[in-house]
Amino acid sequence: MILDHIVDNKLLAIETLQDDLDVAEEDALRRGSAAFDPSVLLELRRSLLAIRESLFHEREILVKICRRDSPFISETSIFRFRDIYDHLVKFVEIIEVCRELISSLLEIHLSLVNNELARLGNRTNQVVRRLTFITTIFMPLSFFAGVGGMSEWSMMTGPENWRIAYPAFLAGMGVVGVISYFILRWLDRRGTGQER
Repeated sequence: MILDHIVDNKLLAIETLQDDLDVAEEDALRRGSAAFDPSVLLELRRSLLAIRESLFHEREILVKICRRDSPFISETSIFRFRDIYDHLVKFVEIIEVCRELISSLLEIHLSLVNNELARLGNRTNQVVRRLTFITTIFMPLSFFAGVGGMSEWSMMTGPENWRIAYPAFLAGMGVVGVISYFILRWLDRRGTGQER
């Protein structure tokens, strides 16, 4: 009777852990990877392992009793011990299922985290791509602005031609910028077309 009472109380502990596992599963799937704390699953796993270890020792004792190793246990009592043994076997199976569920939930959590990181990486790649595009357009313009600065350009064209030279220089820079833009767009379309 004492052993039966202990085993029944372990069923209550296992059911409580199953309820906690159901709540953790709902949190992991509903709240997503950012708000979920995987340490809850690890704590549940640790508790399940502790119960499993105690069930293992009790199961070993009941195996010895059910094999009729002891002459002090009568035939009629063995049936009760076999009933308790069957309960222990069922509880061990429930614990194994719960452990597999915890492993699956941890894998789902890691998958959600990886998906979130991949999405953030894609967004970063798009930002870097845009910045590279803008930098590539302004690179030749910066070069021309450096070479054809105020003093250099007037020295090359002569101080009397500055009214024609500067607007022509600015128009040339605008043309170079527009040509660079269209060349980069064409290369971008060509590159994405080859990737497909």
